[in-house]
This record gives sequence, C-alpha cells and structure tokens, in this order.
Amino acid sequence: MSMNNKSVLIIGATGALGTQCLRALSKASTEIHVFCRTPSKLADTDKALCKSVIVGNARNAQDVEEALAESKADFVILATGNGTDVGKSDTREKTGTALAKAMKQPGLEKVKAVVISSHGAAETKIIVGFGIGMMIAYHLKHVMSDHTLQEAAFATVADRTLIVRPTALKDNKGGNKVVEFDGTKKGPSIEIDRSDVAAWICNQMTKPKFVGRKVCLTNA
Repeated sequence: MSMNNKSVLIIGATGALGTQCLRALSKASTEIHVFCRTPSKLADTDKALCKSVIVGNARNAQDVEEALAESKADFVILATGNGTDVGKSDTREKTGTALAKAMKQPGLEKVKAVVISSHGAAETKIIVGFGIGMMIAYHLKHVMSDHTLQEAAFATVADRTLIVRPTALKDNKGGNKVVEFDGTKKGPSIEIDRSDVAAWICNQMTKPKFVGRKVCLTNA
C-alpha cells in the first residue's frame, strides 16, 4: 500500500518522537496534519512540512474527533507524554481515551491508529541483569502505569490499532537496524533511536495489514 495521497494526523508532534515521525512522513509523499495545544513549540521548518496545524486539547475527545474529521485522516499517530518527567501523570491515559472514543464516532470508523507506548508497559518487562532492570522499572513505575492505562483504552478498537513499545529512547544515533522482540524476555539491546522508531512506523503504515498487534522494538 502506498502512502501517496494518504492523510496522517500526528497528536503530540511537538514532542521529540512526534517531531521525528513528522519528519519521516515528509519523505513519503504524505499529507501531514498536526494537532497540538501550543503550535509555537513547533519549529518553523517542521510547520512547513505540514498541510495544517490544528489547535486543540488532546485530552478532549470532541477536539480530537473534530481534528480527525478536519484532516480527513486515514491514519493517526499518538505520541503524547511528559518528556523526561517520571512523576505521576495521566497524560498518556487521557489522550489515549480521547482518541479511542473519537475513533468510534460516525465517519471515523476506518481511521487506523499508531499508539507509541513503551517497553515495560502492560505485560512486558525490562530485563537487563543484576537487578538493574527492576531498578529501572521502579524508577519509571508512574510512566509505565500511565502507558498501561493508555494501551487499555484501545481495547475496543484494537483491530485498528498498532501499539508500539520501544525500549529507552535516544537521539542522534539513527540508521541502525530495528528489531522486534518478545517483551517478556531480554531483548538484544535496551535503547533505540527516535528516528529509527519513526522510520519503522512509516514503513509499517505502507503495509495493508499493520494494525491489530502490539510490538516491542529496539536497535540491534
């Protein structure tokens, strides 16, 4: 399936991974729309890649529904979070709930979603060795809880959703091989570059059947 003439709405495009998704999609002859509360956080060079910048609250299902309709989205990428903040938060849960609700509204029943979660959420485990994985999981317990609830929000639209669970995200080391792995076991590495995640997502979206699954990713 070609991405030509397809419309993609990115929720969370002002974040580091959302921005990488925007840039990766710009190479795929795709119509890109971004949905955010503060457009000024987008660099001018990134705004120039977008067909439109839609202002709204990602926690509000009505705002999200209107953005999906306005952009005539075929796909939506949810890349919300709190950056490096590991404190208690419901940002991921609430934005996930809003999007899942919007996807069930009349006229939006064919929209497919890519939800960027994290390795360590739900049933997956961070396994490093010497108890280090347990310490990391404890440090990130609030983040993982929020991601777990975010994933649960898409249960009723699971057949139209791809949940992506990358390992620890890094920058400026892209271009490496991306591998899928069993998230309940030790993976081949504990880090992956944001640009590699974005490129992998774009590649998946060209496939006829990329939804209906949960995938853990890391760099080889």
